[in-house]
Amino acid sequence: MNFRGTYDGREHKISGIYIDNENASYQGLFGFAHNNSVIKNLNIEKSKIIGESNIGAITGQSYGTIENCSNTAEVHGTSGYVGGICGHISGSNAISNCYNAGNISGTSRIGGICGYINNSIKLANCYNTGNVSATGSYIGGIVGYNNATTNNNQEIINCYNTGYVTTTLSDAGGIVGHSTVISIISCYNVGNIESEDNCAGICGFVGNRGTISNCYNTGKINCKRYSGGGILGCNKTSNLELTNCYNKGDVTTNASYAGGIVGNLGNRMRVISCYNTGNILSKKSYAGGIGGYGIVSATSGGTQDSWSTINKCYNIETVTGVEYVGGILGIYSGSSYTSFLENYNLGKVEGISILGSIIGESAGTNNCTDCYYETGTANDGIGKPSGNTGCTQTTREDVISKIKNLDAYKNDIYNINNGLPILSWQTDNDKLNLINGDNAFVEDTQGINNGYPILAWQSK
Repeated sequence: MNFRGTYDGREHKISGIYIDNENASYQGLFGFAHNNSVIKNLNIEKSKIIGESNIGAITGQSYGTIENCSNTAEVHGTSGYVGGICGHISGSNAISNCYNAGNISGTSRIGGICGYINNSIKLANCYNTGNVSATGSYIGGIVGYNNATTNNNQEIINCYNTGYVTTTLSDAGGIVGHSTVISIISCYNVGNIESEDNCAGICGFVGNRGTISNCYNTGKINCKRYSGGGILGCNKTSNLELTNCYNKGDVTTNASYAGGIVGNLGNRMRVISCYNTGNILSKKSYAGGIGGYGIVSATSGGTQDSWSTINKCYNIETVTGVEYVGGILGIYSGSSYTSFLENYNLGKVEGISILGSIIGESAGTNNCTDCYYETGTANDGIGKPSGNTGCTQTTREDVISKIKNLDAYKNDIYNINNGLPILSWQTDNDKLNLINGDNAFVEDTQGINNGYPILAWQSK
């Protein structure tokens, strides 16, 4: 059914919807919602929706606004563009205050909330608890494929996923599977993520530019081949900044490129004020506590703002690979400039060859400054060429003493890091305070989310 206008469900529940037509597209309560339509305050339950493409419990495709809606029904597409709320949404609109608890499946562009979003969509204050699965690529706990250009003001903010996200191919993320231009702010994932390539707690793959900030992951990340990261799997952009993020989930790749924050870093990527406490394992090469493989930067010196950067980051867990393994970065591959500033590593670095407690191998011109590591984590700060330029090997006590005097860090006054230095933004409740800049989240005092923060509208 095509829809034009405003539909206010007034918090009523609709049950008993049964659509089973695997050759039909634009399936849902509303098949297609036109420009300026508004669908709100509507809940779908005890239903099952099966179609081909552009399939969603609320609407198959929308050019309007969707708010305060939920779904617990199973939604399946024999092709792509499938979501718990909306299969495909375009235009300059928004999805807000929605959730999905149903199992969502299809081939490609599959999301717990929306399979595919386009243009200047703002998706805010949403969550998914259902399992999301695909036989193709581009799958996310919130959004499967986020398509935007540098001219779009597109933002995914204040969202979380607890569902299992899995695909037999590539680009899987707890929040977003695949994105062109991205802005992900104040989101978290606790669900396990699995794919062939490019899987991560927040975003599987970024292809152009953008920012990821104030996000965290505690779910397990398992890539059957390449590019697994606690926050980002693979970055192909030349201008991406990732700030104030952390990972506590184990990250494993059966081939290469495993990182506590980013598996495969791209050109001129900046990773700032992040930390990892999950175990990192690459069963072949390129593993790092912060990044696995990086960083191609400008081919000339330029200014420091144009360099690739891993600054003010730390790792305290074991990093394991065969070769090119580092406590901070596995390998920096390039003939240009990069910056490693005020990082520290206390995690063991294990492998067969080319191991460094800060960097496994640095092939370019790196600028390590005030980087510290504990004696015994690896023989050298930089494994190849072997040495300690800009890196200091010392006792754990001395690492703590030196790091806590840097402006980026402070004493562990909350006893959340076993007395080890913490970043200046860390507080006594990283689960809530990191993501709560605009008070969108509250404590889970009702025990409905296993102690993880819930959205403020959930408690009403």
